[in-house]
Amino acid sequence: MARAARPRSARGPYLAGAAIACAVADYLLWEWHFHDALAYAKGIYPLDDADEWRYVACGRLVVHGYSLFQDVFSAQPPLLFTSLAGGMKLFGDGEGGAHTTEVIFGLLGLLAAAWLAWELGGMTAAAVTAILLAISPAFLVYSHTIEAEGPMMALATLSLAILARHVASRNGWLPVIAGLALAAAILTKLFAVETFLPALWLLSIPPVSRRARLLDIAAFTGAATLPVVLEFLLISPAQQWDQVIRLHNAAGAIAFAGADPAASVLWRFLTFDAGLTLAALGALGSLLVLRLYREAVFVFAWVGGTAVMLLYFHPLFPHHPPILLTGLACTAGIGVAASLERLERRAWARALIATAGAVYLLLAPRLLHADRHILSQGLADNPALVAYIVRHTDARDLIAVDDLRLADESRRLVVPPLCDPSNVRLRAGYLTGSEAIQATERYRPKLVLFSFGIFTQVPGFGAWLDGHYRRQSLGGSSTAYLQTRHSTVVGGRRQ
Repeated sequence: MARAARPRSARGPYLAGAAIACAVADYLLWEWHFHDALAYAKGIYPLDDADEWRYVACGRLVVHGYSLFQDVFSAQPPLLFTSLAGGMKLFGDGEGGAHTTEVIFGLLGLLAAAWLAWELGGMTAAAVTAILLAISPAFLVYSHTIEAEGPMMALATLSLAILARHVASRNGWLPVIAGLALAAAILTKLFAVETFLPALWLLSIPPVSRRARLLDIAAFTGAATLPVVLEFLLISPAQQWDQVIRLHNAAGAIAFAGADPAASVLWRFLTFDAGLTLAALGALGSLLVLRLYREAVFVFAWVGGTAVMLLYFHPLFPHHPPILLTGLACTAGIGVAASLERLERRAWARALIATAGAVYLLLAPRLLHADRHILSQGLADNPALVAYIVRHTDARDLIAVDDLRLADESRRLVVPPLCDPSNVRLRAGYLTGSEAIQATERYRPKLVLFSFGIFTQVPGFGAWLDGHYRRQSLGGSSTAYLQTRHSTVVGGRRQ
């Protein structure tokens, strides 16, 4: 499925390169402008920032030497928190460093998508892909949000781009490198497993011998699976399997009150940037009309396969579908380029492209409004609670809070097993009273603060704290528990 030889202008590569450079500049300027933004306009799209603060808290613990799965509870494979920890060491120990890490992954995703489109559709496809991503409010905001989906999407797209280069160049090492990139994606978020479907399609279609094709598939599959298997076997296997696999299996069997059906969540996302969605659908239709079946099957295996996986995943939350973004943009880029290059002399094709462009322009005001307003500067939800934490604890003290934003804004580490007090974990039975009590006994936090509503739902936790800590009501729904005597254990380690 390598690009066919096409007549090209001598200025074509320069124009495409300039378009991609403009897209990168727009992306970076937007992310720089909103680098301190912490509040999301949920009326535009229902983003929930609770995961962000949990992930920041977990990443900070990894920075400070606590081990994943044994100390730090993690419902995600290890590369998410190790990458966040690396970013925090380089760019700041808190949400700022974590946001910068996500922005870098977003840039990688944009460039990888443009590269993949260039390999499969040429320079016009690459330019269209990059521009669509750079002005997509969904891509911009999810390259800022501290979630696993953005890094996973970037690494999976990079894997496909490397494979597409291999199809064109027949470099024997590229399937191995692509497999390692996919392994990294899987070890960031297990959703990346679906990428095997378009990847194996890419490797199955080159006009080479059957033996060469099988060797490519074996090299790619081995490089993609062996690191994942070794990681699960060598790094806290029992705890990791329990937290990453069994927890999600248990959550999948629960009916969450008020949760939207998966189809509604997916539809809300696809209409968030309706221009990108319509462009991808129109492009897929163009590929079929042009009988470019290999390209059509590839993008359907990638985007369609991911969409089907999401529809069957439970519970599906609004931050899951953004993994479709690079696939949608690549589909649009490849289809637009194919239409322009093969049907440019046909009046109906020109009319179709003009109509598609007009529809996108009609949607542009809505898109630009979302770009400008989906993020805003945000202060602490309750600065009084932050001040209370700072006043009653030292920087070296551990605390336990169910609103992890308070921990980041007070610059305090949290009790490692309680760094992810999510509703999913609670409902799945992975945040029980005995677990919360054992974690508190082991790490002896200086302060335990109930304010977000999760800890109050943990059976027996508050009653146990009443007998071991000094209770203080802070007004509203907030309650603090302070140590009543000096502890000889700090941070879970004897001093």
